Amino acid sequence: GTAVVDAAESAEDLTEADEAGIADADDAGITDADEEDLTEADDGLITDPDAEADQTQGDDAAIADEEEDTTEADDADTVGSDEEGTTEADDAAAEGADDEELTEAEDALNANIDEAEEATEEITEDVWAEDEAEEESETPDPDAPRFDPALPWVKNAAAFNELAEQIILGNTDREPFAGDEDARSAFERSHAAVSSVSGLNTYVQCDEQSGEYHVFAVYEQGIQGIDQKLPVCEDLSAYPWADFGDLTAQGEQITSEEYLAAEQANETAVEEVIAQNEALAAYVKYLNGEVTQTNAVATGNALNVRNAPKSGDVIGQLTKGDKVIVITAVADGWMMIDYKGKPAYAAGSYIEMQ
Repeated sequence: GTAVVDAAESAEDLTEADEAGIADADDAGITDADEEDLTEADDGLITDPDAEADQTQGDDAAIADEEEDTTEADDADTVGSDEEGTTEADDAAAEGADDEELTEAEDALNANIDEAEEATEEITEDVWAEDEAEEESETPDPDAPRFDPALPWVKNAAAFNELAEQIILGNTDREPFAGDEDARSAFERSHAAVSSVSGLNTYVQCDEQSGEYHVFAVYEQGIQGIDQKLPVCEDLSAYPWADFGDLTAQGEQITSEEYLAAEQANETAVEEVIAQNEALAAYVKYLNGEVTQTNAVATGNALNVRNAPKSGDVIGQLTKGDKVIVITAVADGWMMIDYKGKPAYAAGSYIEMQ
């Protein structure tokens, strides 16, 4: 029993000794040494004047660096802003210069376009003029004499004078139009109201190569219902009578200049007569196609239409309400009217102007 207790007590003592040794060792080895080192380290870091100075200088340097960085950053921002502003100003100036250059370029382009259009118009006008000149050279002027100035003329050959008067008055059985109804209509329109021919002169030239005659009749027309006579220069060459070329030209030999003088004298006479006589002026306008609108209405039933006033032959009738083209008033209360495309006459008392 005693041995067990001793052993137990020995174990307890050992345990306490170990714990004391360990504790002492820990305190001596760890606490003392570590605390001393830690304290020294702390003191060295905190209480050392040089360290504190270094720390302060470090802090000051860091602050200075931060301030310098901030200043540099601010300076950079300022410079950047200035540079950006300068760049924007430069860009604006450049853009303005570009706009100005663009405007100048547009103005120059528009000027070039205007010049091109003017040049095109001039070229077009020149082309038109050339085309017109070519057309004129290809298409004979209906008013121009159809003769060769190099060939001789014959004035008042009896055969031509007789034929011309017969044709003008419609007293021939010849067929002058060879089935050309338009030519026939135009001829009848200009000759239907003719009552007489006076002062007739024919001017004839024969083409030596073709054997065709160029015939011009210069004379005065008496018009039904109008006292004043109408001077006429008529190109009978326009009427291709079948056997016209078989006629033998015998008459006075003349020059082209003599015919041209007679033609010019006739034109002057026509102008003078038209200026003095309203009825003839209206008649000429009608022949020229300038009177085309209906301007009256028939008021009588079965109104006779004649080829001459009073005693002329009846060539048709108008019914009450028929529209009428009045060409002009003529003698004794009669009206010259357009009837089926040529001049005719009706009693003015049965026609109401509108």
